[in-house]
Amino acid sequence: MRQRCENHVANERFNLNSVYDDIFVQKLVNIQPFNRLTALLIGLVGHRDSAKIIKSLLRFSFFIEPVKKPAIETTKFAVRWSEEFNGDPRFSSYEECLLIFETFFTRLIGELASGDNKRLIKLMVNNTSIAYEIPIDYISRSSNPIHSVNNIAWNFGELHMSVVKLRAFLTDASKHNYASFFRGVYTKIKTKTYLTDRVLTGEHKTNREKRWECHPDSVHFALRKTAWDIELKLITQVCHFDGFPQDLKQTMIDNEILGFDDVVMKCPITLEPLSFAQLKEEVEDTTHGRSNFQVGHMNPLKSEAEDGISGHTAQNISWISEQGNRIQGSNSVGFIREFIVKIYNNYLAAGYVGH
Repeated sequence: MRQRCENHVANERFNLNSVYDDIFVQKLVNIQPFNRLTALLIGLVGHRDSAKIIKSLLRFSFFIEPVKKPAIETTKFAVRWSEEFNGDPRFSSYEECLLIFETFFTRLIGELASGDNKRLIKLMVNNTSIAYEIPIDYISRSSNPIHSVNNIAWNFGELHMSVVKLRAFLTDASKHNYASFFRGVYTKIKTKTYLTDRVLTGEHKTNREKRWECHPDSVHFALRKTAWDIELKLITQVCHFDGFPQDLKQTMIDNEILGFDDVVMKCPITLEPLSFAQLKEEVEDTTHGRSNFQVGHMNPLKSEAEDGISGHTAQNISWISEQGNRIQGSNSVGFIREFIVKIYNNYLAAGYVGH
């Protein structure tokens, strides 16, 4: 089976459906405990969803998609025990990967005794934001190795249900008339939320890796649960843009999809309200050459944050206007706000204000 995994990543195009057929259907499902576990999983979630879950668990357990070196132009699948990961915290032996797959397949059956957990995983695998998404995550980014059975856990809970419930509702055309728009919004935030930036300098070069699969010492690393938290924040902010449709708002309240307050989302730099109508026009009109709405970090990832808020986290990320983003540049929002006040005071002292 080890050789089969290596053969699949050696192909020009990695195909997880082929991996599933070759490794699981033809091999693992015929032996215990996988035969018994598969029957139990099918009984809990059905044939279709059980296949999606198993594919995703195979992907997580055995494979990684690092950036190709030295060009740093794209990513390519590899097995966790590849020589390129020697001395790297992301390395994991074949035996450990097999143990991870068996352990978390077994634990999943216990987790799905909860009706809420069963609803969550079925909702997630049918409403993914990124390929082969399941609620599994590392416990700590500082564990070395990071990909070990003792540093992994199933994540079922309020955050994950909130993220997936909101995602499923907003992209469902049978629920409201804004589904196409929101599918565009989710596409717009996907890269910033789940994938690394293009970084060609420094120790940890990266380019569109899954954030939990880049080097854990990189400032671009984030656990899955952190990325889910970011998605929830950014979508919640869109639902508070100025002019958000009242009919959709009421439907979301009635269905207990999202709570609302009276605060209108503003650009953190210009403090001007962010317009839902303008965002909708931009998302639905793909001929736009540039975007008037960006997603940015309040404190740059590489900076030492004076307010203690740093990294790729929900506390450190927000929608921002294109103008605000240009003003901010590579500075923190806090620095720019102080600088704007300083400029205003200079203009006031010079007599420019009020003329």
